[in-house]
Amino acid sequence: MCGGEAEVVQLAELLGLPVAGGGEFGVWSKPFPTRNALYLGPVLRNMRFPGEVDLRLNIGNQYGEVYTPGGKLVSIRRDPTSLGRVSPIDMGLVADSKLAAADLVAAVKSLATPDRLRKIAEDRGARVRDYTAGMAKMRMAMLNDFPSASGGPITLERLAFELETDSRKTRSTSTTSTRARRWIRSCRSGHRQDVRRNGPNILGWGMSAALGAKLARPDRPVVAVLGDGAFLFGGPQPLWSQARYNVPVTNIVLNNFSYNNERNRIWTFVSGQQFKSVST
Repeated sequence: MCGGEAEVVQLAELLGLPVAGGGEFGVWSKPFPTRNALYLGPVLRNMRFPGEVDLRLNIGNQYGEVYTPGGKLVSIRRDPTSLGRVSPIDMGLVADSKLAAADLVAAVKSLATPDRLRKIAEDRGARVRDYTAGMAKMRMAMLNDFPSASGGPITLERLAFELETDSRKTRSTSTTSTRARRWIRSCRSGHRQDVRRNGPNILGWGMSAALGAKLARPDRPVVAVLGDGAFLFGGPQPLWSQARYNVPVTNIVLNNFSYNNERNRIWTFVSGQQFKSVST
């Protein structure tokens, strides 16, 4: 709830920094604008771009403290009890994200001339913008190849794209996978369309949160997007509450025929052994 979007955007653009989202920004706080050309997508442990980095700055993300071999990790969060609990950090700062980002902007400006900073931002930012532009072009090409583009079943990617481009100002509460977030680029500075999601420790949250969002903002349409596993985990109670109190919420349940979260963990940590056992 720090409201630090403008300060984080200013810091990123000041130095042309690539930004990966998730965690506190985009969950409980106003997210980094995902249509900004410096935004790469959700933060992942292994990212093809920018590849090896010498410094990773984590602002407000409980799950973004990812150690990079050969690089430094600086983490800024409000919770001192969990700071550096998962990965070793080189510098931990307990601070409000907005105030910390503003202080960093002031510190950077004091260390170099405006011309020097402009040159740094242009050189680094050009590489990031080239990458994000290429990824946007690839996403559009993939959409045209999906079966749903020619009347087949609606894919997760097509659904995310349509939700993004819908002219309605939509608040979406979602417990879906990282795949959907890679396709949603709706968070813009000053834009009234909001995407809210939960962290990885909450399941079955989406429809109940959508009910609360609609009660808080009855003038805006609300869409709850969640997987079939999360729908079953949350149970039918939110549907009863939505009907009982006549709250118009659109619920979209994605059917991937599995508890995909658990399956992905198996595939990630077993390193493909499941495939070997199936093939034999």
